[in-house]
Amino acid sequence: MSRLFSNGQPDTTISINCICFPVKTIYCHSAFIHDDGSILASIGGLDFSKDAQIAYINLKGRLDSTIATDGLLSIPGLRIMKILPMSDGRLICGGFNDLDCAVARILKDGQGFDKSFGLNGIITTDVAGWQDDEINTLLIQSDGKILVAGQSRQSNIVVPRVQPK
Repeated sequence: MSRLFSNGQPDTTISINCICFPVKTIYCHSAFIHDDGSILASIGGLDFSKDAQIAYINLKGRLDSTIATDGLLSIPGLRIMKILPMSDGRLICGGFNDLDCAVARILKDGQGFDKSFGLNGIITTDVAGWQDDEINTLLIQSDGKILVAGQSRQSNIVVPRVQPK
């Protein structure tokens, strides 16, 4: 992962312009920059398992050991395709598990799922029966509702809306 200036030149003030994750990590599907300049990224593994991690990266380009477990929050059973911050600091994550669309809400401190959301912090939706369904992107509406969009393996477009408590 690298950070570039607006002119496309690498920012060499962070780390060595690269963050090296464990060898199994090979993809980053989503990332955003907080107002303070820190970065959150959803990452996953070489075996293409549906176990994701959220990386909390500080201003120096290193994992932020003050959040989650040494800067990484493991999310077993899910592949995260999109993460977004909520106005209160919690995160909304969209992706999929084995067969279904999944939306998760993460606590502000990165210590796990917000158990007041869905079932233990996760809402899953089976769109196409036995076919694989996945969320590719999401938006948080001004009223707090979560609009997600994705696909099923039957070539259907999936656009459910989540109404959080």
